[in-house]
Amino acid sequence: MTLKTTALALAMTAVLAACASSGSNTQSASSTPAPAPSSTSSASSSSSSASTAPAAKPAASTASTGTASSTAAAPAAATTSPDSGRRGINRFPLQDVLTGPDASKFNGVKLYFGNQKTPVVAQKFGEDRTSVRTNSVNKTAKHACGIALASALIRFQDAARRKGADAVVNIRSNYDNIEFSSPTEFECAEGALMAGVALKGDFVKLK
Repeated sequence: MTLKTTALALAMTAVLAACASSGSNTQSASSTPAPAPSSTSSASSSSSSASTAPAAKPAASTASTGTASSTAAAPAAATTSPDSGRRGINRFPLQDVLTGPDASKFNGVKLYFGNQKTPVVAQKFGEDRTSVRTNSVNKTAKHACGIALASALIRFQDAARRKGADAVVNIRSNYDNIEFSSPTEFECAEGALMAGVALKGDFVKLK
């Protein structure tokens, strides 16, 4: 009788131990939360990073702007003549030419420069112009320009006679179609090989 009781007690103890072990495993399994899928977390993090990061400017556009800026050249300053303010143009006294070696050729037709006062004009024959270039090799600028001016004035006198005029008034320099009017000076372009004078004047008959 004691052996049966003992065996029964052992059997009951084993059953209870098995039940306790099974309940403990079930509770442990149910209390542990399932891990979140790693792909979802990664996708969410990537999406957040993409939405907050500022868009980078294209490198090509920046390089193009830099090239355009670096290649823009400032206009070069012109070399100007201290006399006239224009490159290659000199100014010389008229009197040196009018009383020089060619003075004897200026006869028959009177010449008035700039705003010089003239006698009363009886008739007008319009405006005309002329230009002369001469060799300046082995000559000073003043000498070459004086020769050019004398030749231009002689041409004006010849043209006046053909028109029936006896004077040329308001004579002014007109080199490169830029007028310079003066009663005492004229303009001349002088280079290494040539010197040039251009003139404009009004042809008239005086009373």
